[in-house]
Amino acid sequence: MAKRNASISTNGLSIPDWKLIKPDLKPFKNANGVTIDYKRLKHDALFFCHYEVSDKLIVAEYHKYCQKNFDRDDAVLMKRLPDYTFSVPGKLAYLLAKGAVIEEDDHAVLRRYWDENLEKARELAKVAAEEKITEENAPKAKVISIQERMLEQCIAIMGEWEGLLDDLVDGEYDIKAFDPHRQLQLYHVDIKPAHAKIIRDAYAMNYEEALEIMAWTDEDIREGFSHLDTPTKRKQYLMFFEKIITACDTIINTGKATRKTRIKKAPSKEKLIAKLKYKESDPTIGIASVNPISLVGAEILWVYNVKNRKLGIYHHDPMFGGLTVKGSAIVGFDAVSSTQKTIRKPEQLLKGMDKLSKTKFQKLYEGVNATETKLNGRINEHTILVKVF
Repeated sequence: MAKRNASISTNGLSIPDWKLIKPDLKPFKNANGVTIDYKRLKHDALFFCHYEVSDKLIVAEYHKYCQKNFDRDDAVLMKRLPDYTFSVPGKLAYLLAKGAVIEEDDHAVLRRYWDENLEKARELAKVAAEEKITEENAPKAKVISIQERMLEQCIAIMGEWEGLLDDLVDGEYDIKAFDPHRQLQLYHVDIKPAHAKIIRDAYAMNYEEALEIMAWTDEDIREGFSHLDTPTKRKQYLMFFEKIITACDTIINTGKATRKTRIKKAPSKEKLIAKLKYKESDPTIGIASVNPISLVGAEILWVYNVKNRKLGIYHHDPMFGGLTVKGSAIVGFDAVSSTQKTIRKPEQLLKGMDKLSKTKFQKLYEGVNATETKLNGRINEHTILVKVF
């Protein structure tokens, strides 16, 4: 009996057994007695793609599918459209790339999305061409995203590289002369790391394909790139895209190295104590908690737990410059000198203690005849914040 892959992803979803997804699969029952068939497996696989696979990878697989199954030049135009356009067909393309088999209706969906979006892509390309002719006669500017605008700024040099690639394949260009990093430095647009990332993403799929061509093991690759019939041609083809990827990585990494570190703004006292749980008062003893804001930056905090009758003192650690709060716990205290004792008859000993001075507090604590234990910083709904100094 066939079994599904039991591997679990980071979000708890089962990783599909891709090659088991076939329309002619005979239904079977899994270990829990649930009937499994093709439609269920395909539904689970699409659900997995939606939550576990990045949009970038989904879109990349769709563009790769289009280049392989439709017109290659038109497939390049498709990259002009925003990524969300390819969410539905991209998941189907991802299933195919993983080895799944889909029905004819799904193939028809892929074809329909191609036909509908190709016209949109061609229209975008037409508008871009008209903008280059003359600014005065150009149609009203279309509102596009920053990423799309940066891509348009890189189109010219990418088009130049496409021409060099054609010359390389035809044997009319020496790969040793190709220096994309220098070309990007001399480009009329100041190429920033963001530009380099867009260019890198645009060529990432070509680079992966070039690796497959270099391996020369896939029959479809051999047929589609029969003109690269020698190891030397295939090596040069791969080197072309490797140089582009390396040039982009260099610019991106240089930007990271020179970028100023963002100084994180210190959170406000109100935000620090927002999740702190404590007991506001205890009428049996007649004491109430101080405003927890006052303990942020304090040197000493006295606490009393009404449930276990423990009186404790937190001393700040000089290395931290004062006590503070993280979540529902005290931090920045000295773990050695911060202790607690269990007291008897708290209604007699502690009544009015919130009015005591710093030295009298300490004297009262030292007079308690009980074993000292270390405090751990945890504050809960039974803890009264008695006094801060």
